[in-house]
Amino acid sequence: MDPERIVQALQLAHLRLTYEDLDRWRERSRHLEEPQPGSDMDSDTAATHGMGVPLHDLARYPLISGTQHLNLARTSVEAREVFPIAHPTALRGALLGASRGVWLLHPSEPSVRRVRAARVAMEMHQRLLEWIREPENGLDPENRGEAEEVVRTRLEEFSSRQDVRAISYSDTGVVRSAGEVVFGDAHQSGAVIALWRQLSGDAHGLLWTTMTRASTVRSRAPRDVRYPSPMTEMSSGGDLRELVDSFSAAYRILKVGWSLFDQRCTAP
Repeated sequence: MDPERIVQALQLAHLRLTYEDLDRWRERSRHLEEPQPGSDMDSDTAATHGMGVPLHDLARYPLISGTQHLNLARTSVEAREVFPIAHPTALRGALLGASRGVWLLHPSEPSVRRVRAARVAMEMHQRLLEWIREPENGLDPENRGEAEEVVRTRLEEFSSRQDVRAISYSDTGVVRSAGEVVFGDAHQSGAVIALWRQLSGDAHGLLWTTMTRASTVRSRAPRDVRYPSPMTEMSSGGDLRELVDSFSAAYRILKVGWSLFDQRCTAP
């Protein structure tokens, strides 16, 4: 047998080991989940009333997002379609959703979980306000002013809190923190950030990501008088090994996220 096909078969088998969990998480995503009375998340939600979104939903939603993005990537693979730009974009969504869930749920100190949730809620309201103020968003003009006032008031409440303002929030920081929690050692968590930056390049349609992939085929192009330096032609058709590596990283973080959600929502 062709060695390359053997490797691809092994990679596909490794990918399929995640499907049982993905199916289970997808099914539970269809139903509302409430924390048990007396659980950490029950106390956190009660203590953060007024954020606009219950804390347990704020933590659960990114886990659902991570699950859906991985299932999207999985569906395309099973359809024998690997997209060298779009697949990494889906995996970026999975990595971010999984990481945000871990970032919100991992701290053992309730005060840390609650202020992080408030910071995420603040970010959500900022983006929502930007959308509300877009003149062609489809909102009924009679409701636009009321919606803007509600969101703006909540933003002012978040902004008035020193503990919320003290958190320097960024998606990259969230992914870095989750990588450190899940993978532990500096080499692996650093690799997660490198992966995040590469996937983000794909999501933004930037050419440099193709140049950095081992699967990209390079060949010397004929000399063009318009360009003083030698030119190289590159082609990329997608690589199952690279896809599975990225998929596995997001999956491992997502698995920790769902486990933490269950821990926080279960009464002692």
